[in-house]
Parts: sequence; structure tokens; C-alpha cells
Amino acid sequence: FDPCYLPDGGIVFVSTRNQGFGRCHGGRYTPSYVLYRCDANGGNITRLSYGEANEWDPAVLPSGLIVYTRWDYINRHDTVLQSLWTTRPDGTAVAHYYGNSTRNPCMIAEAKPIPETDLVAATAMAHHSYTAGSIITIDRRHGEDGLDGVRRITPDASFPETEGWPVGSYSQPWPLSEDLYLAAYSPDRLVSQGNVQATEAYGIYLVDTLGGRE
Repeated sequence: FDPCYLPDGGIVFVSTRNQGFGRCHGGRYTPSYVLYRCDANGGNITRLSYGEANEWDPAVLPSGLIVYTRWDYINRHDTVLQSLWTTRPDGTAVAHYYGNSTRNPCMIAEAKPIPETDLVAATAMAHHSYTAGSIITIDRRHGEDGLDGVRRITPDASFPETEGWPVGSYSQPWPLSEDLYLAAYSPDRLVSQGNVQATEAYGIYLVDTLGGRE
């Protein structure tokens, strides 16, 4: 799942074919998933990552690097510190991008480059919930950790789990510019794991940095 075209015409995606599994789920079968790539016709499937826990939401930066969310789960807290990393399209030069020592937001995912900038937009979300929360942008010129380089595009939605459970949440931000985004939005309270949101909770919205929601 999570396919994304690469500049060389290939496709990066996420797969459970690595046959790993999540550690904290007792007897339930919970396969983990990491980065793979293939040719445009689906052939030549190659594993890019040898991570131990889940990775997802790959996107291509203007530099040609792949940015993605990675769950580090070795000798670390099992909930917070799910952050952004990068790799080359051939799986080499894996590097930290942002947030590996930042406990709030709890998790950063759905990262995408903002056109004509060096910034990325992402969703600040919970670990124990749906993939939704608050839209942020990240400017690494202010550091690879901490909130100095984080801009809250939707301050009406708190960072889930680490700041409570917001009434109204956003998902899958698609930046059109630094100040304008498409996103899925629900006015309902974001529920925690074990609870279920309404079937038609989310709609597609045009979101701006001045508080506009259409």
C-alpha cells in the first residue's frame, strides 16, 4: 500500500512481505510493513528498508530523496517518537529528517513536500487512534527536533494523545502552496483506539492558514 511514483519511473510502496510483526499485540497477528520499490510495470520488486517496525507514507522530496514515517521500537518508548526519515530511491543513505527525539507530536505522518519550498506538510497524529489530527509544516532550518521549526496550520486541532483528543481533526494534507491545502476533515471528536468514528466522518476541505475551511 501507500504507492508513490519515483523520478526514475519506478514506484515506491509499503508491503508486509517482509514477514515481520508488531511486538505489542499479544497473540494477535499484526504484520509489520516496510519500504519496497518496483519498476513501473510491477516487476523487479526490491526491498529498500531493513527496519524492524512499521514504515509508511513515502513521498518524494525535490531533492529526489524519499521521506517517510518510521516507527523506531528498539530500547525506546513504544508510543511516542514515530518520526520522519529519508532514504535514496535505492535504499541507501538512510537518515533522520525530523522528530526522532521530539515527544510532541506523538506521531508525524503523511508528509508531503510543499511546492517551491524546502518545507514539508504532515499530520501530527496519535499512536492509538485513526490517522488524523492536526496539519503542520516542518522547516528543518530551525533544527531536526523540537517545535521551533513546526508551524501549526490548523491550531483549532490539538496534537492528539499528547495534548488530548481534539474536536475536529484533519488527515492527508495535500499542500497546494505554503498557505493553502487540501485535506480530509471531520468536525467530530477524534476517538481513541477501541472506539469507532462515524462511517461518513470525513469530507474533503480546502484549508488555508487564515482559518478558512471550505
